This record gives sequence, structure tokens and C-alpha cells, in this order.
Amino acid sequence: MKRLVLSFLLLAGMAVAGDPPGGQVSVRLVAILPGPASDSVGVNDVLDALKNTIGDKRYLVSAEDKIDLPADKQKLTLEHVTLVCTGTRKDFQITVSLKGKQVINTNVELEAGKPFILGGTSGNKSKFALVFVVK
Repeated sequence: MKRLVLSFLLLAGMAVAGDPPGGQVSVRLVAILPGPASDSVGVNDVLDALKNTIGDKRYLVSAEDKIDLPADKQKLTLEHVTLVCTGTRKDFQITVSLKGKQVINTNVELEAGKPFILGGTSGNKSKFALVFVVK
């Protein structure tokens, strides 16, 4: 009986450890420019994910901020992009607006250390991506 109770407590502890309630999400607004990825600035930790998702382009961080988890309608403005984020990393809601117009509303499960990338365009020439990383 003691072994059964200890096994249950161990499994319960592992489940809790697998989804820590706190933490932070790093959010970066990344400009996508022509040129080789080797000339990118501020994205070394997520460069492979950007190349696999968007392609071998040049990436420059335009703005960045952090969101504490759990988020409760936390609002960030990164240059021309406004984000409202709510939830935990298991159920994280992201609403993205450009110039007051909502362009993206999505729910995702963020994995610690694994970048989540949202890409888009603003006008005909300017391209950007939003990179979210739980730390």
C-alpha cells in the first residue's frame, strides 16, 4: 500500500513539474529582409526555427518584450503591432492587431524552449514575424 501511495505521489509530482504555472514568454518582433540568414541580428537562439519556417532570409529584431505567465489580457505594443495575450503556456491565446485592426486570433500550446512563430506582412514591402519562446 505504501508503494502504491508513493508511486501516486511521484506521478502527481511529475505531472505538476511538467507544466509549471509561472515563467515568462519572450516575444520578439522580427523583420524579414532579403539576404542570407548569416547576417541576422538578435535571433541566434531561434535562427534554425526561422529558417525552417520562413526560409533562408535575413532576420533583425525590431522590438522585444516579455509576458509573465499566467497572462491575463496582457497588452504589448511592439512598434506597429499590438498583442493581447491570455492564459498559461498550455492554453495561450494571442490576438494580434495592426493599426487597430485585428489580423490574428489564435490559441496555442507553448513548449518550453521551442519557438512559436507567427508571420505576416504589413504593406507590400515590410514583412515581419512574431517569435514567442517560453523561458
